[in-house]
Amino acid sequence: QTGWLKAQYKPEYMAALMTIECGNAEKVQIFIKDCKNPKKDKDRKYYPEKINVLVPNINHSRWDFYVPKGTTNIQFGFGAIKGAGKSAIASIIKSRTKAKKGQFKDFMSFLEAIDYSKVNKKVLENLIKCGAFDWTEHTRKSLFEVMATGIKLGQDAQVRKKSGQLSLFGATFAKPVLEIPDVGEWPLRTKMKFEKDALGFYITDHPINSYHEIIETCNTKTTDFIINALPTDSEFSVAGIISSANTILTKTGREMALV
Repeated sequence: QTGWLKAQYKPEYMAALMTIECGNAEKVQIFIKDCKNPKKDKDRKYYPEKINVLVPNINHSRWDFYVPKGTTNIQFGFGAIKGAGKSAIASIIKSRTKAKKGQFKDFMSFLEAIDYSKVNKKVLENLIKCGAFDWTEHTRKSLFEVMATGIKLGQDAQVRKKSGQLSLFGATFAKPVLEIPDVGEWPLRTKMKFEKDALGFYITDHPINSYHEIIETCNTKTTDFIINALPTDSEFSVAGIISSANTILTKTGREMALV
């Protein structure tokens, strides 16, 4: 039954799997890889279509992963963002439904609308780091640097609105304007580190792509090729990035590095 569902309704099936395992970054990463790089079924010669997994989006994402109507894409779910509890996400979605046309117009309209008793600074940082505001066309670095100023403007606007404060001329105060200077983007390795901090894996790019020109000249093999196609006793090189390294002592007292 599950095999039939995956073959006939793969986007919906994979979205359901990701939702079930949204707290397990390792499994979600495997599912996303399966969507982007489907394996050929050698017996049936079946080629599953590639599925585009859309980045988190503050105007379109829900808690769960889902397939937007009329598409075969999967919209990334807020539930897989680290530190984003159900209470915070429910609050954001509630604020979004009250916005004009059910969407935030820009970064400042979002900061002006959310409930700060439920959405803390860490959640906001991770939303920026994972690309939930990329649609604003401001860089993640630019948004990150003005976030503190934006939060203060948003909170001040909420206080004035609650108190019904008016200007000297009887008109309501104008909506706060947040100046977002273009300070460029983080280097790819930094940007991807932050994305991994927020999600537990990379989704929009990979830090090793900064070195693709060097890698192409080194005759390297991919791990998939090594596992599936490389003859036994072959010599090869693999390009990678060290994510952790530590040295331990073996039972015989020799040093051994785990990388």
